[in-house]
Amino acid sequence: MAEWRVELLGPLRVSRDGHAVKLRTLQQGLLLAHLATGEGPLDRSETAASLWPEAERENALAYLRRAIMELRKTGIEIETPPGQISVDHRSFSSDIDELLRLPPDSFSMRPGVRLLDGADHPAADEIRIRLQSLLIKGQRRAAKKPGFEPSGREALNAWLGETLVRERPEIAIRLMEDNMPAMVGGFAMEPILDLCLNTIESAQTVDPPLIAIQGLAARLAQMLTRYSLAEKLHRRCIEDAESLGRIELAIRSLANLAFLQMELRRWPEAKATALRSVEEADRTGNVPAIETAHANLAGIQWHLGEFEDSVRNYRTAIEVAPEERRLTHIANLAYVEGVFGIPAGMDFRPSLRTFDDESYQTIADGYLRFACGMIDDDAVEAALGARLLVESTSKGTLDRLLCIALDCAAMALARLGRHDRAAACVRVGTRVRNDVAHARSPGEAIAIRRNVPTPYFGPGVARVLEGLDSDEPSRLGRAVIALL
Repeated sequence: MAEWRVELLGPLRVSRDGHAVKLRTLQQGLLLAHLATGEGPLDRSETAASLWPEAERENALAYLRRAIMELRKTGIEIETPPGQISVDHRSFSSDIDELLRLPPDSFSMRPGVRLLDGADHPAADEIRIRLQSLLIKGQRRAAKKPGFEPSGREALNAWLGETLVRERPEIAIRLMEDNMPAMVGGFAMEPILDLCLNTIESAQTVDPPLIAIQGLAARLAQMLTRYSLAEKLHRRCIEDAESLGRIELAIRSLANLAFLQMELRRWPEAKATALRSVEEADRTGNVPAIETAHANLAGIQWHLGEFEDSVRNYRTAIEVAPEERRLTHIANLAYVEGVFGIPAGMDFRPSLRTFDDESYQTIADGYLRFACGMIDDDAVEAALGARLLVESTSKGTLDRLLCIALDCAAMALARLGRHDRAAACVRVGTRVRNDVAHARSPGEAIAIRRNVPTPYFGPGVARVLEGLDSDEPSRLGRAVIALL
């Protein structure tokens, strides 16, 4: 049996027994890449439509039959049971398979290497997205560190967390605040909120650490769409901070209250509160207050369609933010440029990180990857970022963030030319938003109109929607990821 090898890191290359094989068409190479790296047989009709998307169905199937015939002439044994295409994977090897089989401590991917480099074809994009997802899992596997048995580790961590919050709350809160972006993507929010609320209820006196705990609890409640609790905690923070003369804490709480008012779509009130927080922060010169106030005002501004003002305030937040929080502001600024086309005057690519980076933040990095793809008109990069966002936000009760991720998925699918799927994601996003009373803002509506210019109804859209009818976030997330 001949030994066939398909190399996909860099340009597509095919060899037999160590000798290069030249294929007549790009479609033949992509068909072989699909067969060699797939987990099972390919559907004949879907494969023909993918490789020749502009052709009529019968013509596409005829082109596929000819491609199979020519590949067989090179010696490749392609099997064609009814409606399917397959190969014997034992006769194939690929650089992707070898990379994924490496031990976790040896897994790495050369920076700057592009899958199927130079292959400009929708089917190549499908292969890139599928294989990049496999590589991401490999990078995650490489980034995992050995530890205790899960049950023992969880018990130990719970005890350490409760003891730290009880004995040294100022340290615990600083750790959680500094690592909030990573925590949102890596942990369930409810237990952290419960921990904060228990600490608040048992407090004997009001002091700065307690105010910090209240502020963190308010932001967690906001993420979980428990808006009434969040507003109560924000206002309590402002009152307690002012009573202690801690003006910087009061200003940050005021800025966070403004963002909550925006989440509740109380637009005039939100903007007025945000402008007041920026004025107070700039007057005092307190750096953490300046960062929070300008970043929250920037978010409110782009939601209102004030994109240039938003860019200026995000840049101010980036300039003063500590390293562990800067990425979130960078990702938001990149989103404004990528989605609305407003130049930000910043190169975002150097901020992209891989999963083996110890400081990787799932949601922020996915958001940035999506935005960079939109800026560079790289549909595959945008789709990968959207996929990461959907995966991260559909695991828990982060319904508000899932709404944003679904819109990103729709925009990425539109860039890939999958218009029925894009329209379906818009409609599913609208359904989820209605369920959590979180209608699209003026800016979010502009983003959809600008980046998903397609009818939102029709038989094709209806067929896609049939697979997106779940109300359970994780199941819905998996279905959307399959579209990407």
